[in-house]
Amino acid sequence: MTIGYAYDTENRLISAVSGNVQYSYDSQNKRIWQANFDSNGYLTSENVYLYGVDGKKLGMYNPTVTYAGRIPQSIVFNQNYQATTNAYFGGKLIQQGGTTFVPDRLESNGKYFPYGEERNYPALPNDQVKFATYTRDSATGLDYADQRYYASSFGRFMTADPYKASIGGSDPGSPQSWNRYAYVQGDPVNYNDHSGLIRSAQDCINDPDSCEAEDGNYGPEVWIGAGNEGGFGAGGNPCSPAWLRYAAGAGIPSGCNAPPPPLPPPVPTCEEQLTATISAALAGTPLAGEASDFVSDAQNAGLNPLLLVAVAWAESQYGATAPRGSNNAFGLLHPVKGSDGKVHYVPNRYPSGWNGGIVAAGAVIDNQFVRGNVTVSLLYSGQPGAYCVGAGCSVGEANVENDFRSLGGGDPNNPFNLLWPCP
Repeated sequence: MTIGYAYDTENRLISAVSGNVQYSYDSQNKRIWQANFDSNGYLTSENVYLYGVDGKKLGMYNPTVTYAGRIPQSIVFNQNYQATTNAYFGGKLIQQGGTTFVPDRLESNGKYFPYGEERNYPALPNDQVKFATYTRDSATGLDYADQRYYASSFGRFMTADPYKASIGGSDPGSPQSWNRYAYVQGDPVNYNDHSGLIRSAQDCINDPDSCEAEDGNYGPEVWIGAGNEGGFGAGGNPCSPAWLRYAAGAGIPSGCNAPPPPLPPPVPTCEEQLTATISAALAGTPLAGEASDFVSDAQNAGLNPLLLVAVAWAESQYGATAPRGSNNAFGLLHPVKGSDGKVHYVPNRYPSGWNGGIVAAGAVIDNQFVRGNVTVSLLYSGQPGAYCVGAGCSVGEANVENDFRSLGGGDPNNPFNLLWPCP
């Protein structure tokens, strides 16, 4: 018999036996159809495979086609309960074709040499799970390994591991991992490979419990397809950062320690939040970059820095224009009589820069609090002894109150809101 394998563009086996056996797959590379044809190319039988949501095969259906000559007339699906219906418990196959399935520690049915050559006498029927969770096909003698085909006579997979990095050495300390066709890095005594993409279990001799990892530890291995990055069927290390990266959300393989979760971003401190708020307010103004000075100077004076910012805006729009009805008590601008005889407001640069004005204003307002002017309305009452004296103070009061609220300071006439807000 001539085998004659043919593959599609995704490196999946689609025909064998000179085209007399053909296969089809779903989007997760699960084999869902197998058909047999005679030498004239006519369909003689076919099997349809169904899988559960966890990717495990539930059964095989054998549709019967009624022909009139060579023209199909009807199709009926009959489930073959005697051969292929599978039952599971705890994620493990316990019944196959109505027969209790008792696997060994590598989940093989029967006896085999290390790489899968059969030792049973008489040999067990094919087209059922036999070696290490694989279904051995009667048409080709190959083991269907879920995502690839395995040849027990060669002890290797028939196609390369789709994980691209394996060819460059996914584990420099293990040259076996460089072979993209190798089976479990050449250690079939201690490992198996459920999906044809990643070796499973750790040390079945010294630690047999590690061979009994629940299926959830492997995650949905079937998402990987030929040509896509992922998988370690060639012998890659299942605990390596690459696998953990590609299997994000799919669970950590048995025996591997999960990487520590990423640290949450640090919660900004009260001072940092105030600085960020003030930086946004000062952006594009002459006081841009002075947010930290407002915070530190206000803290030294025991004041809410948002109050100083609101006053600076109300009096001079942060040093950009003339005062807005507040007598310029903040001191960011000062009037200069020009050659045209008119008064012009120019920035009042203290020796230490803008920070000098902020410090001075903080000291003045703090002194007002000592006098009992502990609300914005009292600071801008216009009465002698207040922060703002004379005409226009009511305009300044409204501006300060509005700006203080817009910055998130709350009620500007609640004395507690005007004090240093951080612990």
